[in-house]
Parts: sequence; C-alpha cells; structure tokens
Amino acid sequence: MANQVNYKVVQGWEQLPKGFAHRDVAGVAVDQEDRVFLICRGENPVIVYDREGNFLRTWGKGDFSMRTHGIYVAPNGTIFATDDGNHTVRQFTPEGRLLMTMGTLNVPSDTGYDGKTTGSIKHAGVPFNRPTNVAIGPKGDIYISDGYGNARVHMFSPSGQLKRSWGEPGNGPGQFRLPHGISVAADGRVFVCDREIDRIQIFSPDGEFLEQWTDLDIRREPRPRSRRLPHVSEVCSGGLTGLEALKCGCALQGQGRRLD
Repeated sequence: MANQVNYKVVQGWEQLPKGFAHRDVAGVAVDQEDRVFLICRGENPVIVYDREGNFLRTWGKGDFSMRTHGIYVAPNGTIFATDDGNHTVRQFTPEGRLLMTMGTLNVPSDTGYDGKTTGSIKHAGVPFNRPTNVAIGPKGDIYISDGYGNARVHMFSPSGQLKRSWGEPGNGPGQFRLPHGISVAADGRVFVCDREIDRIQIFSPDGEFLEQWTDLDIRREPRPRSRRLPHVSEVCSGGLTGLEALKCGCALQGQGRRLD
C-alpha cells in the first residue's frame, strides 16, 4: 500500500505509579503537545501521559459510568469524553475541569430501545441514548454518533446548541444499525462507522447521504483471512485523509483503500 505506516511496540512505555492500575481502555487521544489521554472503564476514568509514557495525572473519578466510550481532543485543546452509560458527551479542560455537558445525565432519549439489542430500536430519538463518539468539523461544528440505543448522528454548534440530526434505524442508505465511530474530513465530509452491518457511510456536512463503503469487515475480531475483505478496527476521530487516516488507527488488512 502506498504511504504505508510501520509500527513497532515500545515495551514498558506506560509508567504508572506504584500500586496504580487501570481497567479496559475505551479510547485514546493525543493532543498538540503529544500528551496521551486514555479514557478507561474503571475508578480512574481519564489517565494522562507525556509522549515518553510518564504518568502526568488522572481525573474524572466518580464522574463517569463504567461505560466510557470515546475521547477526542478538539482543535482548541479541550477534551470531549463520551459516556454511553450516563448518556452524555462532556467537554473538559486538559486538567479535567468541566466546561460543557451535552445530554441529560442518566436520562436516555425515547427510542424504544430495550437496553440490550440495537435491533430493538423502534424510532430515532433526540440526543442521547448511549452515544459513542465525537468529531469536530472544519467550521467547529460538533458531530456525535448516537449510538447503541439510538440510530442517529447529531450536529451541534461549537457552543453546544443542537443544529440538526439525521438517521433512523435500518440497513438502507442514511439509516443506521449501530453508529459506532465518526470522523470528519478536512473538506467537511462526515464518515460514520455502522459497525453491525460492516459499512462506512459518508455524508455531506449537513447530513446528505453521499456514498457508502460495504466491502469492509468492521468487527471486534477480524473474520477468517480467506474472505479477503479489509478489516477496519474503527473509524477514528481524526481527519480522514490519506496517510493521516492510517496514522490515526483505521487499520486495514487485505486490499485496503486510502480515505482521501
């Protein structure tokens, strides 16, 4: 593949304080100062390291559920954290001071969701019912995929005012089974990972359906290699253009395609 990026494991990179541990990592983000932010499912929800793996701080204890889901560094350096357990997306300073909350804490929107299966969603709802991830467009608009209990993408102004939503439950173009990841390209196109039916849908900045990629395998575990389909681990929250997309974690196996 052109512009292929090679990786190697840095053993012992993470240097936690003695007696300190974390559980499952739900998301990773890196800011402009190369600080690494982990959002975890445990008593220390957000853990911050420098680029060498030195522990800097942790924050958010007691403020998140055990279903943290995504973390995103905005262009201004603030941190957006998605929690599908308490149905919110919140904005923080890098030190953990709360700036803004989108959604009503512990109040899911009405979609008919039974709390277990995405197929139980009867209709799309307002924000949020188990939101998954965040991305910010070139004009500062905030896009949120929503999610396990909804079948929707929401677009907010930079100040957190809802501007529009699109999507409904289903398998057709512009519908969603599980909008699990989201990213916005430099030209404003919105990429949404519809995980349960192995596709990435692409929309205009205002939600107009443009195209979809269906020759993908989007799962927690790759299927047998004999299928020869590209395996996409997730649509990342960075800008989806060429080499940048490969760098930010859209791992492709088999006949991968560039995203520009």
